[in-house]
Amino acid sequence: MAFVYITIASTMAALVNLCLRKNIQYGGSIKSYLCLYFWFSFLSSFFLFQSPRMESFSTLMTTAGSVTGILNYIMIVLVAKAVLIGPSGLTFAFQNSGSILPAFALFVLFGASFGFVISVPLLIGFCSILCGLFLSSRKQKDVSDHQPKKSNFFQWFSLAIIIFFVQGVILTLFQWKELLYLCEPKAHVLLPWRCINDDQQWFLPGFFFIPSLIQTWVFVVGEKRWFSLKEGIFGTAAGVLNGGAAFFLLFGLEHASGGEKLILFPLFSIMVIFFCDLWGRMIYKEKIHWVGTALCAAGVLIGAL
Repeated sequence: MAFVYITIASTMAALVNLCLRKNIQYGGSIKSYLCLYFWFSFLSSFFLFQSPRMESFSTLMTTAGSVTGILNYIMIVLVAKAVLIGPSGLTFAFQNSGSILPAFALFVLFGASFGFVISVPLLIGFCSILCGLFLSSRKQKDVSDHQPKKSNFFQWFSLAIIIFFVQGVILTLFQWKELLYLCEPKAHVLLPWRCINDDQQWFLPGFFFIPSLIQTWVFVVGEKRWFSLKEGIFGTAAGVLNGGAAFFLLFGLEHASGGEKLILFPLFSIMVIFFCDLWGRMIYKEKIHWVGTALCAAGVLIGAL
């Protein structure tokens, strides 16, 4: 059943990206869209997950969630800008391919003593991803209604590279959070505390709440108006779908065996890349470099072995 939940989660995540594209297509404001997106993601985290209890409030975990949420906020803003000037499917491929970076970061930060090693499959997977992204970028030609000019390519490519690395940092922080439950306190300079299970429930509220406040201020100060109907539809739908994707992803992890857990996150990334390419091709007639996409997908999967 774990793979069924991951399929549902990846489908929802791909639809979140489609909502962003649709909002742009119909002239919606990115500021208003993101305001609704973050607030409804925050609300979904309360309805779909167990509501946090104030008596178990964790300053550390809320702060960790807030910092990670701010980085996620920055990445989403960059993704929105990249989709405006470049191919959406390839932009999301760069984003999801960042899932291979935590293995390198955790090895550098914690080393083999904590179980993080650089294996041959990981290096092969990383090289495969780089080749796939290079080939796809070289051949990219968006034939949708916002076909980018050549002068915009380097701007888009720069954003895509930043998105790739920021996604890697975000996922690294997610895995660092898990070490706070598994390791003894002060086992490492980056693990000064040990958290209990009740602390974890405060991570997601911090993750979504701070970006919601930031984006509300950006929207109110920057536009001084109410949401349009289409902005409301796409922003709300994206937030609810994002909350649902997080729920089914974590639910799948809970029902996965030890061996399945190793490939669930990579599988999630691969399926999001595929579904985004699929709607990009079917709806917007984007030219997809399937060889490059296959190399990215193979790299993510091989790197997890």
